[in-house]
Amino acid sequence: MKYRKKGFTLIEMLVVIGIALTLLVIMLVNLNDSRKKARDNVRVADISTIRLALEEYRVACGVFPTRLDITANNGRTGICSSMLGDFISEIPTAPSRRGDSLLVGTNVIPDDAIFNGYFYAGLSTSLNNSPCYEYHIAAELEFAVNNGENASAYLSEDHDVLRNTAPYVERCGGSARDIGNVNLPHSDDNGFYDFRSVDIN
Repeated sequence: MKYRKKGFTLIEMLVVIGIALTLLVIMLVNLNDSRKKARDNVRVADISTIRLALEEYRVACGVFPTRLDITANNGRTGICSSMLGDFISEIPTAPSRRGDSLLVGTNVIPDDAIFNGYFYAGLSTSLNNSPCYEYHIAAELEFAVNNGENASAYLSEDHDVLRNTAPYVERCGGSARDIGNVNLPHSDDNGFYDFRSVDIN
């Protein structure tokens, strides 16, 4: 009586290895997506925290700060005794993104509008050192069409404000020029998650 040795054939082993590699690739893609989503969640939460501090500053000082600088009274010098740091202990740092930014280094975001990875401009009616009556704040989300991803659901919740939109079309004294695009209704395809102190849409 002949006994056959039990074991895997080469083809069976290749099939098993192929299945294992496919599962590994799927797991890595899902892990990468989860990390991107987690980073975007942090960005959205940080913007909410900063906006709350800005509104508290406005209640105390009557205007918004010119910059996201917690160490100085940068709203109405000599009139308000509060600093932005009285309402937020530090400006959060945006998580590092994977890949190149679609916004930084373009005319969409001036270099002096970048604060710890977030974008901010104080707005007014005149350039003559006038106080900031509004602000425009933003973050760049990784889940965006032009980043090879489906658009983030958060992008349907922001303001999508055009740059230099009336009534406050000028930067206030000491602030960066306004952020965003001039002609496009919004920059959701690039992950531009933005808010203005008043939703003027």
